[in-house]
Amino acid sequence: MIIYHHNKTGGRFDSLLDVGRGHENATRDLARSFDTVVGVDPSPKMISTARELGGKASSRKPIRFVVDVAENYSSIEGVKWSEDLLISAVAAHWFSMSDFWPEAAKTVRPGGTVALWTCASLYCHPSAPNATSVQNALYRLERDILKPFELPGNKLSAVLYDDLPLPWLVPFRARWFRESDFVRLE
Repeated sequence: MIIYHHNKTGGRFDSLLDVGRGHENATRDLARSFDTVVGVDPSPKMISTARELGGKASSRKPIRFVVDVAENYSSIEGVKWSEDLLISAVAAHWFSMSDFWPEAAKTVRPGGTVALWTCASLYCHPSAPNATSVQNALYRLERDILKPFELPGNKLSAVLYDDLPLPWLVPFRARWFRESDFVRLE
């Protein structure tokens, strides 16, 4: 869906930047469509695991993995003003969005795409044996046991980023992050 939307809106496929990436598959899966790819995470252990797993861009260049925070990625060599697609898979709820959006403005080319996504709840596939009972147990776990320990980031994720501060809602504005261009896909 991300590649389809990016292509449909005229996005280029030269460079991909994944921030808050951990060692997940999003970077490697999307890398196949981009010439150069950088994955950024603040955890040295996550980046170490990502390097072990490896991955290549469409150009056959290896994915470059860097230890840094989402609010500072414009300082990474080769990133400034060059990104066609900036993604964050299940991590933006931990960012300071008032610092993240100015970084995005420094790194995403005009006409580029920023794609942030998360997942809401523990989920049991309906085809699983006793799916209804398992799903009810997961709801109980979330609502009765884990809820008292939720952090603000967990709450943002639980509502599928409905309350995530977008660039026109923080004290920063960039001319190419317009509310009229915003698309929410579920």
